[in-house]
Amino acid sequence: MTIIKALNIYKRYWQNLVIENASFNIEEGRFYTVLGLNGSGKSTLLNVLSGRVTKDKSEAEIFGVPLGEDLKEKRSQIAYVSENMSIGLGLNVKTFIETYATQFDDWDQEYFEYLNNHRKLDLSKKFNDYSRGQKMQLFLLVALAQKPKLLFVDEITSVLDYKARAFFLTEMAKITKSGGTVVLTTNIITEVHKETTDLIIIKDKRLLYQGKKSELFKSFIKLKDQDTKPVPHHPALFSLGLDGLEQNNYLIEPRYLSESMKAFIDHSGPNLGEVFIFLTEGEFANE
Repeated sequence: MTIIKALNIYKRYWQNLVIENASFNIEEGRFYTVLGLNGSGKSTLLNVLSGRVTKDKSEAEIFGVPLGEDLKEKRSQIAYVSENMSIGLGLNVKTFIETYATQFDDWDQEYFEYLNNHRKLDLSKKFNDYSRGQKMQLFLLVALAQKPKLLFVDEITSVLDYKARAFFLTEMAKITKSGGTVVLTTNIITEVHKETTDLIIIKDKRLLYQGKKSELFKSFIKLKDQDTKPVPHHPALFSLGLDGLEQNNYLIEPRYLSESMKAFIDHSGPNLGEVFIFLTEGEFANE
């Protein structure tokens, strides 16, 4: 089922164009990763979809309700986490959680305690006494315990250590297994490869690709030098540089693959980071 329909999302701040003509659908039970270079419009897109900023000259629906209208009972099914969130600086965290939990019929206190047993946040502290990473973990804990049908996560993974990132990505993926949906923006690409089912890729304020990760990977073939034999030259080859064995690695679109190149195919295929580099630095035609 489609839970978000977006048609020509367009947003401008004063004279600065931030996102232009982005059209896509978001389906239930999927893990969407929004990728783009810094300043490409990723966070703005999430802010528009979550209703935190108004859209300009565009149409969108969330759970069948036009964006901008009152979501009413659907509001409790949506969670949003961002590095810019905060609560009253002097508020005791335990008090905040007790108050926050009363807003959600599906709040799962047992699950919250399970999560915090792993992350070990001191709930007796005040929010302002937490480190930057602990603050983000707190907001992820309460968002997950809310049991949302739709979870937006904006650029928070960069402030978490590797262990915390791995833990929360695993927990986010559990939402999709129960029919919920995750929409995540991040710059730490390789770590979301496993959980990601679908990609939204933005380049120069415009939507470059939206679809299943598996379909995008069919658009690229990875080649690498074989011992002392280099990959045959072709102007469509995109260099990924040297690997750990000091061999050159390349990506190429299947339509440009020649017979002489087939012996150089790396059948392990590219990773998400390599595809992203090609998309943002190369000349990819999304036909």
